[in-house]
Amino acid sequence: MYKRLNTSKAFQAFHILRQIALMLIGIFLARSGVSQEEIGNYEWLMFLLFASSFFWVNGTTQGLLTMYPKQNPDSQRSLIFQVFVFFCVMGLIAVALLGFGRNSLVMWLTNRTPINYLELFLAFLFFNMPTFLVESIYLLQDRAKPIVYFAVFSFVGQALAILLPLYFGFSMVHSYVALLILSVLKFVWLIIVLFQTSRIDWNWALFYRLLQLSLPLILYSLLGGFAQVIDSWLVAWQYPGDKAQFAVFRYGARELPLALAVATAFSASMLPQIALNLGEAVIALKSRSLRLFHFLFPPSILIALFSQSLFVLVFGEDFRASYLVFNVYLLILSNRLIFPHTILIGLEQNSLLFRVSIVELFINLAASIVLVQYLGLMGIALGTVIAYTFEKIVYIVYLRRKYNILFHEYTHVGWLTFYTIALFLAFLYAL
Repeated sequence: MYKRLNTSKAFQAFHILRQIALMLIGIFLARSGVSQEEIGNYEWLMFLLFASSFFWVNGTTQGLLTMYPKQNPDSQRSLIFQVFVFFCVMGLIAVALLGFGRNSLVMWLTNRTPINYLELFLAFLFFNMPTFLVESIYLLQDRAKPIVYFAVFSFVGQALAILLPLYFGFSMVHSYVALLILSVLKFVWLIIVLFQTSRIDWNWALFYRLLQLSLPLILYSLLGGFAQVIDSWLVAWQYPGDKAQFAVFRYGARELPLALAVATAFSASMLPQIALNLGEAVIALKSRSLRLFHFLFPPSILIALFSQSLFVLVFGEDFRASYLVFNVYLLILSNRLIFPHTILIGLEQNSLLFRVSIVELFINLAASIVLVQYLGLMGIALGTVIAYTFEKIVYIVYLRRKYNILFHEYTHVGWLTFYTIALFLAFLYAL
């Protein structure tokens, strides 16, 4: 139990370091003297990375975490190899689509905003995408320290790759070259891990079972996470060709630093336990999620109160308007810290998540299109909050009706209510 808990914390630390790196990169870019146009171009490239990988990486990883504990040791080693091959194939498809579709697909995604350095970015994409598998292998192997080592290497390396060339007076193109070198080194790390934990043994029955579990989760991640893609696309649609406005939105369209990382990692680390023992897992969800409440809600409330001053202090006057978008995204925290979807994934109710995400997508799109006309960038963010709230309500009701698992069994309702009201009042005060 002690080792498993340490591994879970290490997995959360991995995602925390990722968020810290992204936050520091954003701060130093804003203060580096690089133009808003150049920052906007970087944000577009990171958006393309997210849009081309988030759904199949998340879905397949969750399928792996659910399926792996139920296999014998030989099947476990084969399963890891098959996920690696799948990641490589999907990465090649993403690179091909973005490369050959640079005058169609990419231009559509960016609302015909020209993207610089796309070739370098695609090479980075090719090597980087399979390395998303490393931390999940370490989690399944119950190896806490290597998770932290890989996190430090990956995210300290990412920050240095982008910022050091700028510090020494070079241009952004040198930063993209450094990112490419880092991705090659991470790929080598992955190959070493695969030699230790997998074997070359293709098993169609095992792969078919993995697809059965993962495909609904891939589609769920595609539609559920597509909110971020929709939000960015709506900015491009509302403000065509305006990279500066896109940068303002992207700097604000961030949830509480570390919150998403902690919640995502916590949810993923619980999947093996839910798959093996639902009763114990539900109890653990309640007690451990309460710790997240106390860890994440108080700083969120304080940041909401002073976010305008903080944004000017950290990012500069050019990004003052970003605080309005950021404060709306803070409201998502109440949804992030309840975990009915985690239980449903562990119960292999993956098709339900996909069906609900279809409705959620339409709610998000409709609400954002309407609200952007009245509230501008803040309206796009509010549409996302509305969609996420709908999704969690449906899952809570389904767990009660289908499995008689009540909301208070896996959530401290009193603390959640208190913190949610306090956060909303802070949001109103900041307006």
